Amino acid sequence: MNKFMKAAGRCGVAAALVFAGVSSDAEAGDGAGMVVGRRGADFYVSGLPFKHVGANIPQLVWMPAWQVQQELDYAAASGVKQVRVFLPNDAQTCYTFDGVYHDPCTTNDVIARLRYVVDEAYKRYLRVTVALAHNYYQDVWGWEKGNRYDTKENPVRHAWGADGRPNPWFEDVATGFYARRDDGLVMLNDSWIDWGYGAYYKPTVLRIVGAFQDHPGIFAWDIANEVNSTDPTQWWIPNFYKNMAAAIRQADPTHLITTGLISSSWAVANDTLRDAIYNDANIDYMTVHMYDGCGTTLNGNAQMDDLWRARNRYGKPIVIEENGFENGTTDGISKARSFYNDRFAGDVNWRANAILQWGWTANETAGNWGTGDTNCAPRVQGKQREYRALMGRWGGQLDTRLPLIVDSDANYNDGSRAQVSVPAGWAVSSYSGQRWGSNYYTNTTNNGATGESDAFSFKFYLPANACKYVDAWWNGNTSRTAAAPFVMYNASNQHAGTAVMNMQDPNLNDRWVQLGQYCFTAGWNRVVLSRWSGAPGYLIADAIRIR
Repeated sequence: MNKFMKAAGRCGVAAALVFAGVSSDAEAGDGAGMVVGRRGADFYVSGLPFKHVGANIPQLVWMPAWQVQQELDYAAASGVKQVRVFLPNDAQTCYTFDGVYHDPCTTNDVIARLRYVVDEAYKRYLRVTVALAHNYYQDVWGWEKGNRYDTKENPVRHAWGADGRPNPWFEDVATGFYARRDDGLVMLNDSWIDWGYGAYYKPTVLRIVGAFQDHPGIFAWDIANEVNSTDPTQWWIPNFYKNMAAAIRQADPTHLITTGLISSSWAVANDTLRDAIYNDANIDYMTVHMYDGCGTTLNGNAQMDDLWRARNRYGKPIVIEENGFENGTTDGISKARSFYNDRFAGDVNWRANAILQWGWTANETAGNWGTGDTNCAPRVQGKQREYRALMGRWGGQLDTRLPLIVDSDANYNDGSRAQVSVPAGWAVSSYSGQRWGSNYYTNTTNNGATGESDAFSFKFYLPANACKYVDAWWNGNTSRTAAAPFVMYNASNQHAGTAVMNMQDPNLNDRWVQLGQYCFTAGWNRVVLSRWSGAPGYLIADAIRIR
């Protein structure tokens, strides 16, 4: 997040295809098994365009193993395809994921922790972008915080080596190269950006990226999160990015490289300097960080100009690498829905290739678990499930290789592919905390008294005949029916199959439950939740997933 946020959570297919990739036997239709490449202004994987949604889980590498698993499971179930983490950590002692205490904590320990995260992400067909430096003098604020490793008087910072401690160049400065103060924040100074990055950061980073050059779970290397200088007319910033991009490319010729900038205007003052950064062949795509609220505005650093420049000036992809909306006159999730539609389906000149939500976490109750909680984060707003539905909608819309979710709330559906039909008598509710998104519909069974004329219908469009797995989501308890009939129809209104599910079973609620595989036809197909059941109780129509 940008410098104005004071909270702790801030923060071979064709000749033109960059980095053909490393193949594997992973789910090829999802693009897994291939390193992400770039062709012009688009990302590609498995030879097909790769637009997607993602999430910032900045402290993921510094969480315990069980939480890494929890967060990645949640991200994968939500349609997320890219996870961004913050790697710098100057811990003098640390624990490995198997609980072994190391004193001192070495670069090999950092590599081991990152490898665990990237391995686990890739098992779930996720890819990881790694921020290699952090502009702000902040604690590692995750679960395994500084006082877990060292004393409270010597907390762990998001820095490498002695960058954030007294060192031979700043012997009398407690915060080392973090010696610049602006708006109450402590940031990296001009000396680090000009030459000091070569002391600790550069050698550490090159060892790390070289260790992952063949791993398909890496999406990109993010050179430095939100760095700038006191004089944007100088060549310090362009030279830093160009030099580091060249060095990273030599250490890892396989993966994408980006800047981590809030915007180009955040860092440099004119087009000459801007072009020096983004015309560089080693920098593969642009980034912007965009927040509405939380101390800034969406276009406060001319981010919209960079959205235009990406396609029209540089011919490169652009990722909205951090994004969030604070509740205001309009609630955050409503603003997010509109923003996603504009950036993914609006005027092509201002579209993005990916959006990464800030403050993403599976945890719905506790405070900051290393996710970067701010008022722009879903958990703080109590809207995690709504944001999950938003991610699920766009994940399937942007990449038709991914599952298509049909939500009971039409606000989260791509109307050209997913619709619902809600007959009279079905009541909308958001009471259950086990819902998929914003709400669900409920009605009672009636033993076939009205046939299927008042059944709830989930509709989905297929361009060609296909056999698909169908999953359903519901919230369950003892008031639900033990025999909920899901009836499948193809586009010719022919019966394709039926699945009868026990909505009382506690092992089947608050998760995707597979109904079976059924064969559908080109056109609009239906999954009908019928009231025709001899088992009394409530039916829950929440969401289905076609895959």
